[in-house]
Amino acid sequence: MNLKRISKTVISYLLSAAFVFTMFAGSGCNNAKTIEDYPEPVSITASAGTDNEDEDQTTAANNTKPVEEEEKLDEALLPEYDSLRETGVYEFNPVAVNPVFKMEVKNNPKVVRVTKEILEAVHDAKPSFELSGDLACTEGEFKIARTLAELSSPVVYCVDIDTEDLETYTIKYFPSYESDEFGEEFITGAISEEEAKEIIDAYKEVCEKTINGAVTEKDDDMQRAAKIYKTLIETFELVYPDPEEEKMDDSEEGMITESFETEDYVVNQIISGKMHSWQFLEFYEALMVQLNVNSMMVGALGQYHEQNLALLDKTMEINEGGYVWTIITYDDKSYHCDILMDKMALDSQRENFEEYESDMIFFGMSDDKRNKSFTVYYTQVFESISPVNATSVPKCEEDYEFIDDKKEE
Repeated sequence: MNLKRISKTVISYLLSAAFVFTMFAGSGCNNAKTIEDYPEPVSITASAGTDNEDEDQTTAANNTKPVEEEEKLDEALLPEYDSLRETGVYEFNPVAVNPVFKMEVKNNPKVVRVTKEILEAVHDAKPSFELSGDLACTEGEFKIARTLAELSSPVVYCVDIDTEDLETYTIKYFPSYESDEFGEEFITGAISEEEAKEIIDAYKEVCEKTINGAVTEKDDDMQRAAKIYKTLIETFELVYPDPEEEKMDDSEEGMITESFETEDYVVNQIISGKMHSWQFLEFYEALMVQLNVNSMMVGALGQYHEQNLALLDKTMEINEGGYVWTIITYDDKSYHCDILMDKMALDSQRENFEEYESDMIFFGMSDDKRNKSFTVYYTQVFESISPVNATSVPKCEEDYEFIDDKKEE
């Protein structure tokens, strides 16, 4: 039984919602698409299978006794180890699970433990791992755990997982795919575990360098979110779409001819420091997971309003009403944080002054401030793993003022 690309629905939306048809074309996490693969952003479930599969996963997420008291959460649901606050130096945590979405399966903590097994095996480039005894799970439980692992680390998008007995799971790293005449994908190759480990270790180094260069042990979660945000937009490059490179097949199906031999674009682009829009969003989310910051991506339909920033305005012209950004929640308050708009705003300003520092215009916005740059008609959480316990989009009632203590020094 092949468990590759378990959350095709998640990938499809990730590749289509931010700058709906164009900006995500360079992500390299899927093969050719038809126009039907680009729907409006909605809440995502763990798979795009049959009704029975959906029912299996809903049951899997809730098939244990409910948590009677929030104060007695299972150990797997507690906050992840925080090396930065504990030791003063951040060290990559291979088993960090997204703090928002793991609570969607709080009634079945085993799913979180299985997620950690996946993350540990993948981040260590192991050829296989086993789920037996207390970790033995159903196919539905594994699908949810696999999706939760993907929402916790972009590295998991770059692997194929296969099992014959729901006990021993084999991993293929950075596989290449081809599609047959029926549109079914099959693997044509993969790299060795040794090669994969080199790439994954390089990714970990980028995470450690980025966080340790921006954040201190004294920063609260909102300061962590702001400082990482500022570092990414000031030091990493955003690869803008080139309409001339968009090629369409002449076939009746109208399929986009772009295809990618491997699924390593997420990690490789992060390592290179040159990322497409999806990589920017995913890398920011991954660093928030590493720092235990409550964050989620939201997908929205709405209307962009010109900001008198040339590159930003020009790029947003291609957006056909769908857009994605991040919401950070801290101390029971939530804030819109649009890293893509701030990156494009900075690039606009640097066209005239290359040393310009980001103004963080679109960080920590209230609902009212969000609507001044992008009026929201409809929004939902961009990613979700449990249709029953899905997280809802929080209200953002206040603006957050980021004070850069490095400038004060």
